[in-house]
Amino acid sequence: MVSVIARIVGSVVGALGVGVCVSETIWLTHNKNYQKKVYKKIRVIDIISYGVGLIFIPLYWLLNGQWLINDIMAICSTVALMKLLKVTSLSIAVNLLGSLLAL
Repeated sequence: MVSVIARIVGSVVGALGVGVCVSETIWLTHNKNYQKKVYKKIRVIDIISYGVGLIFIPLYWLLNGQWLINDIMAICSTVALMKLLKVTSLSIAVNLLGSLLAL
């Protein structure tokens, strides 16, 4: 039971991490069309990035946690955590990423 709950929480966190990474990647294109608001505060970039992130949840479950999907979600979650914590030191960021991948 705990294992299933951990997998559900992990897949949701991973999907959010993928969404943040896709959003940052699209933002780097500096295309103003992605910044247009669709509804109130929801932008085109938000719909694309979190749509891609949500695709990873069924992929994770259909492929039974295959290592490639799992690693992509883990790396994206770590990058999103670095962005959230505003990590300014590259050595701390590398240690954070390395500790996650070592698990």
